[in-house]
Amino acid sequence: MGAVRSECQANYKRNRFYTLLTGSLDSLGLEVNADVTLNNQQSRAAHKATLKLSQDGLSTSATTSVNFKPLMLENEFNAGIGSSGAVMKMMANGRYREHSTKISVDGKVSMMELSLGSVYQATILGLDSKNLLNFKISREGLKFSNNLMGSYDQVKLEHSNDLSIVGTTLQFTSKFENSLSSDKFHKHRFDFQMQPYTMISLLNNELQYGSLELTNGAQLQLELFKLNINGNVRGAFNKDEIKHSYGFSIGNMAASLNTDTVANIQGTAHTHRFSLDIAGLSASLSSNTNCEAKSMRFSNMIRSVVEPFTITIDSQTNGDGRLLIFGEQSGQLYSKFILKAEPLSFNLVHNYRGSTRHSLGTGYTHETLLDYKINLCSHQQSS
Repeated sequence: MGAVRSECQANYKRNRFYTLLTGSLDSLGLEVNADVTLNNQQSRAAHKATLKLSQDGLSTSATTSVNFKPLMLENEFNAGIGSSGAVMKMMANGRYREHSTKISVDGKVSMMELSLGSVYQATILGLDSKNLLNFKISREGLKFSNNLMGSYDQVKLEHSNDLSIVGTTLQFTSKFENSLSSDKFHKHRFDFQMQPYTMISLLNNELQYGSLELTNGAQLQLELFKLNINGNVRGAFNKDEIKHSYGFSIGNMAASLNTDTVANIQGTAHTHRFSLDIAGLSASLSSNTNCEAKSMRFSNMIRSVVEPFTITIDSQTNGDGRLLIFGEQSGQLYSKFILKAEPLSFNLVHNYRGSTRHSLGTGYTHETLLDYKINLCSHQQSS
């Protein structure tokens, strides 16, 4: 059993320096304390620390503070190691006039758990920032998250990531948001989930800059012998807009593909739809296209079916237009196409009609016409 004590003090004008060191050793353990201070009329600095060693383990703590106007700094630290594990905690903050910063860290280690967390927050030159981090491993699984935020005037930024692994399930989420003003921003989100024999992924993007708008969304789902993909894209500028969606799936000896596009640009409407289905040895295709404007109209339709030893195609096109250039120019178009082929028969039908009319400023009118029909039929009887 023993004890030790050391004390020192110094004075110079209005400055004072003081230190104190004490220690003791007995049947309960070892303990050491330190105390240091330095101050005058305008500033002060202090540091205190403690170390303990006993049957419960080892623990230490320290506190430091500095006050030198207009600067202020503080720091606090605590840690311990025992039979149940180890823990650590640290906090620090500082301030200089209107600028400030703060950080804290927590950690824990044991036979059943490992965790770490931190928080950072600062305001410097009008810029606000914050960062949160958490990490944990336990019997429940693994969890990780990180969140970053920042702002300056109207400009804002936020980015976060979350990861979770529980058993055989993995889930991840990522978000990003950036804003320059109320009508100028960008958003992004990504989700991912995975389980035995199953995977799902989601993606979303959104961008706006004044009158310009862009959005994108997609989904991917993967299972055992199955695949599904879906998505959509949209773009707009003032009153003009374009939309497009798509889908693809495959599984169970079948597959399908679908697309849909709709556009309205400068008073002109466009639509296009496409579909393809495959099942075993059979396939069917469908396509529709339409365009309507002040000076033109156009439409096209295609249907096709393919089966073992049989193919069928049906197509129809219509169009008409009118332009006022060097007078009045107009035209019309019509086309019909049918094809059916089998092992012992063949049918082909094609009707076409096209005409134009030109009314020139001189008072003369010119017209053209092209009209033809094809009908081909062939049959062969088997003996």
